[in-house]
Amino acid sequence: MKRKIGTSWVVGDVDLDAIDWQRRALAMHQENGLIDEMEDDQERMPLEQIDGAMAEIVLDAGFPTRLKPAGSSVHFDMSFIDVHMPQLRKVLHGHRRFDVSTLRSVRRMDQESDGIPHRAMDDVERDVEWVTQWLKGNLNAH
Repeated sequence: MKRKIGTSWVVGDVDLDAIDWQRRALAMHQENGLIDEMEDDQERMPLEQIDGAMAEIVLDAGFPTRLKPAGSSVHFDMSFIDVHMPQLRKVLHGHRRFDVSTLRSVRRMDQESDGIPHRAMDDVERDVEWVTQWLKGNLNAH
């Protein structure tokens, strides 16, 4: 299964009723459409299939070293990947992380007020933009 970066996958083998949703998290995912997509059989894929496809994207990109996971509070994502996505885990760096939320806290950026839906590609694009801004500001200052 070839999918390009930027495509969206919705995990299909999840029992939504078994999830202990925090009120804020449930509201956020209802608002951004994720819950509706998870309930739509046409949109869903088994997690094992998504795991393989994501690992394939990383390998096909041809990076000279294993990728270091990056993002806002990336430890949260990695705790899920460590347990549920073994193929993707094998192509990611073992212990190094780049946590964008650390930069955001230094710049005092308010994560809740950015107006961007909390979906994977939206989060990635936002974090890349913030890191780019931070690097430009800090590298030019020295």
